[in-house]
Amino acid sequence: EAAGTGLGTGGFIVFDDRTDPAELAHAVSKFLGVESCGQCSACKLGCQHVTEVLAGLDGITEGPVYGDLRARLASVTDASRCFLPSQEQRVIASLLPDMRNPHARRPSRGIEITKIVDLDNGRFVLDHKQARKRPDWTYEPE
Repeated sequence: EAAGTGLGTGGFIVFDDRTDPAELAHAVSKFLGVESCGQCSACKLGCQHVTEVLAGLDGITEGPVYGDLRARLASVTDASRCFLPSQEQRVIASLLPDMRNPHARRPSRGIEITKIVDLDNGRFVLDHKQARKRPDWTYEPE
């Protein structure tokens, strides 16, 4: 506190140049949309719509889909109650230049963004059900 900072929350994503930026953006957007508390439409509807647009890219590097994506990112924070839609906006917008570069596109590797649910004896325990989690917090069958 003396340094003018505080302890908060954070997240990190590790990826390399073999990662398709559009696939990463889709995985992050899906995670944020699913983990939203659902109290405001900015999170539930805005993030979910961005996820749907990203799912439709599939190698497209130009065209109206990018206009729709930019428009959704610009408005995803409207009437938000927390910082989650801002995370959506910042992360996806930061990946947009690489998503538009056809040379940056990579084959799909099945990116999964998951939560750390515990720390047990110095080892992280991950939520392996996260990929099946729905926006209403139920799970798709295995």
